[in-house]
Amino acid sequence: SLVLSPDRTELKADGADLSFITVTVVDADNNPVPQADNLVTFSVEGPGTVAGVDNGSQTSMEPFRANYRKAFNGKCLVVIKSGKEKGEIRVTASSEGMPDASVILKVK
Repeated sequence: SLVLSPDRTELKADGADLSFITVTVVDADNNPVPQADNLVTFSVEGPGTVAGVDNGSQTSMEPFRANYRKAFNGKCLVVIKSGKEKGEIRVTASSEGMPDASVILKVK
């Protein structure tokens, strides 16, 4: 499955604040799977957008400005940018054959 770990869950409603969310592929016992290279797709609901994605692979040719990224060594990253409205941002990560994983960020 996928585990989402944001560096922060509260953002300012200034249209520029960022949260870096690490996505880790884990097995049934919640252990990281370092060989995983699953394609992860992101969706955002609420007052925020995907500012960028990455996975740490220096040889990846995938764009940084996208809503998807392949895991590298079992991990990838999505950067969420706040909007100018207050509310909640729901970030959902999806990968084929796995349940979706979501996290809520508050915009104040």
